[in-house]
Amino acid sequence: MGLIPQTEDGRSTHYVIELVSSIIANLVQGELLQLDSILNHPQQQPADGPGAQPAPPPASFDDRLFAFYERKNYLKTASLIAKTSRATVLLSPAASTNRSLVEASYEYGKHLGLAFQIVDDILDYTGSDETLGKAANGSDLKAGLVTGPGLYAWKQHPEKFGELVARKFCRPGDLELVKPPLPPYPLSFFPGLSS
Repeated sequence: MGLIPQTEDGRSTHYVIELVSSIIANLVQGELLQLDSILNHPQQQPADGPGAQPAPPPASFDDRLFAFYERKNYLKTASLIAKTSRATVLLSPAASTNRSLVEASYEYGKHLGLAFQIVDDILDYTGSDETLGKAANGSDLKAGLVTGPGLYAWKQHPEKFGELVARKFCRPGDLELVKPPLPPYPLSFFPGLSS
């Protein structure tokens, strides 16, 4: 925090320190929100072989899942970009003469962060470990996390995708069922991004 420059009034500096603290809190909240959503839906074992449990009923789609997805993405990704954008403007001379620039920088960062996360989630379905330099090929689904592309597919095919969600994509071949081509999903499914 000692690297944050002093402004003439000193108030902006204190506010920037609060922003940085809130970024860390948001990240932790987002991770806990995601972890809670995974832990509250234990993985079902495949219904193959003797003594296996029958397949669970398909999970029901709920439009509120999009709001949950957007909230999680804000907390884990967009908050960082939005609040650091705001802090940058607050520490500039422009902040004292153009307060609307402070809010515009926040909104820009928020939407950039949400868009970044959507692209990252799409790449989890379409990319490979080699091209991305990180685990892909449904790694979110393997962890029990249904992201934007999966939510859209679930909304379009509630019965079939709901079965996969209910059993957490644990059967051989489940992940291949949701590999491209997934239809492109419109931003209108994410109300915060379509405004």
